[in-house]
Amino acid sequence: MREREFHATLVEFVEYDEDTQDLKKDDLLALLKECEITFNPTGIYGNGTGYRKEYVQLRITTPLKSKLKTYTKYLSDVCREIYTSDGYFEYWGIEILVLPKKFIVRDEEIVKSEITSIEQKDIIYDNFKLKVLKSDFDDIEKAYIIETCKCAVSGNMLSASTTIGCAAERLLLLLSESYLQYLRYNNESALTISNFEKNIVNAPKAHKRLEGLYKTIEKDKKLFENLQFENHMLHFSFLDVIRQVRNEAGHPTGVTIEKSKLQSIVTNYDLLYDKIHEVIIKLPHELAPISKKDVQADSK
Repeated sequence: MREREFHATLVEFVEYDEDTQDLKKDDLLALLKECEITFNPTGIYGNGTGYRKEYVQLRITTPLKSKLKTYTKYLSDVCREIYTSDGYFEYWGIEILVLPKKFIVRDEEIVKSEITSIEQKDIIYDNFKLKVLKSDFDDIEKAYIIETCKCAVSGNMLSASTTIGCAAERLLLLLSESYLQYLRYNNESALTISNFEKNIVNAPKAHKRLEGLYKTIEKDKKLFENLQFENHMLHFSFLDVIRQVRNEAGHPTGVTIEKSKLQSIVTNYDLLYDKIHEVIIKLPHELAPISKKDVQADSK
């Protein structure tokens, strides 16, 4: 078994391994698909008679190396299980190393080549994918975004438009659930909490959830301004654009999605990604802003 076969076997093993409850399997699989595997045979004798030590090297880009290292123990055990000796070498562990940047020499100029050999216009997708892979945010949204970037680089614009729409709908649901926790934390009335959960969190359609949450935020501007979520109308308009594009791409409408349009959508999603997730994290334990009425009531 050589490098390519070993890589494919490793990915398949992790995908079907049922003893991974403590691991983020989707996260690990995404990292493994970004890896290159090489063997490092040495001249040092191992435990078996006449056998020399051989290491399995997992090479990955610098931004993702530390993330992959968190899975070292599990990967070492899996590699030991699937390693097949050729009669000369025996498995002696894994090495997680940096995957070097590649360079192409052309007309006496060194032209930097992205590791995935993507064109310049596709760096948008590669950079967003790297950002998402390094984040600890929602795994479901993350899977849709990674799939979007892969589809876009391959030229599958309809598929990419559909999956980015799924990611946006997941983001909207997470924000709705976060606001529901905020209502409970601030001891809002049972009726207010029940209505929000029924009409917005559990809305039957994404556009209903979007409209309901927009109206809620419009009434609670001060809260979201305190969380640095200004221009919420602009952000929600963008999410609605993604939803509409997803509906067009995901149904037999005959529509085509321009590359420039998808690039614009992904670029804006990238800019919005950290901002909305910061709100989602902070919101459940945020105290409700004190209104002028409350201040006047306290002064009396």
